Amino acid sequence: MLKENPIVEPVKDWATIRKDRVLTFLLWSYVALLAATVLILLLQGFKLWGFSLESSLLYWLGGATIGQGGGLLTIAITATFKDRTSSG
Repeated sequence: MLKENPIVEPVKDWATIRKDRVLTFLLWSYVALLAATVLILLLQGFKLWGFSLESSLLYWLGGATIGQGGGLLTIAITATFKDRTSSG
């Protein structure tokens, strides 16, 4: 009968904790990114304190926010919740 290695369990637990921390950091970063983009759009829309940007820059900002944030979240969530037993 094989004995269970006492080092394996803490390593598994640490890997799970690390994944949770990374995912939490990425989610909060994504929220901050969206909040900053909305703030810029509100400043532009209401022209507060003379804030003015070109409309092409605003389109670029919105596209970059969605593309970068969505891409990073997709990669992080896929890596976190991937079933490693079915990979071969």
